[in-house]
Amino acid sequence: MFIIPVSRRPDWRKPPVITLLLIVVNCLIYFGLQSGDDKRQAKALDYYASSSLRNVELPRYVRELSARGKEKEARSLQAALTTGNWYSVLGTMENDRPFMKRLRAGQVVTEDDPAYANWRRQRERFDALMGSGMVERFGFVPAEPTLAGLIGHMFLHGSFDHLLGNMAFLFIVGYMVEEALGRRRFLAYYLLAGIGAAGLDLIVNASRTIPGIGASGAISGVMAMFVVIYGMQRIRFFYWVFFYFDFFRAPAMSWLIASFQ
Repeated sequence: MFIIPVSRRPDWRKPPVITLLLIVVNCLIYFGLQSGDDKRQAKALDYYASSSLRNVELPRYVRELSARGKEKEARSLQAALTTGNWYSVLGTMENDRPFMKRLRAGQVVTEDDPAYANWRRQRERFDALMGSGMVERFGFVPAEPTLAGLIGHMFLHGSFDHLLGNMAFLFIVGYMVEEALGRRRFLAYYLLAGIGAAGLDLIVNASRTIPGIGASGAISGVMAMFVVIYGMQRIRFFYWVFFYFDFFRAPAMSWLIASFQ
């Protein structure tokens, strides 16, 4: 079942400027700045494939897993290397934070290794290429939190569907919350909700190295504020079940209950 509030139309004599501005900014970033991320990542992976990195790093990573007693995982990754599926091994390695910390510190490929100088140059180049994408630069990584990620993550999206869903819900409830709070307070609350969502992510997933992105946390905060503002006030809802849809009136608080079903 899909349920959304449709209490009233926006008053376009006093348009919801901040709500519309947030939607525009999110869309511009997704279709503009973020649009090159796939090409940037492909360029980085092409560089890795053509360099000596995969022959230097990946076998060492498999051996270290074996030395840690993770024989099953080591055998699986070795099989992947044997069949040429080095990409999956690279992904696993890059998300192994302790190993990557030691690797970048020169404790895996050491200075007395003949391959060290070339490896160091290529590793720095690969890290620069991988870090050039918007998600890598502004996504929120709980294991390595940054101010840029704390703010930037709420303006990035993983797909068009992700963007469309978030922006639809932002508009549906945003204009009513903005009308109630005023533009400045609404913007401040939106940003604080997004930062709060990142803070919760930091507490729950402190060791995660994959960037978190999306306006979902900020929008969930706006939805919660909508319920707080309208409380038991009866408003109109639209609902859709398979091929049937209709409208009904219920207290705004009921949307919060329905959202957790």
